Amino acid sequence: MIEKISITQEEILSTSKERTTNMNEVVMGMGELVEYVKPYNKKISQSTIYKWIMLAKRKRNTFPFHKRGKNLYFFKPEIDKWFRSDR
Repeated sequence: MIEKISITQEEILSTSKERTTNMNEVVMGMGELVEYVKPYNKKISQSTIYKWIMLAKRKRNTFPFHKRGKNLYFFKPEIDKWFRSDR
């Protein structure tokens, strides 16, 4: 039983690595996103990003985010596209 679980974990890890490599997507958390967006605008804080998320939930903007449970995730290509758009 223990061997089967460890094999499954290895398969999951290799599958997620392949997906990231194949799709050229990088997943970020909130802290990573704040650092990543600094070149776009140096005054963007976590509270600003939370405001954009709340507006997106109310359909007032299109800020790209994904939520699984209580965790928020962001894909770099989607963030890049959003900052290049008119918003």
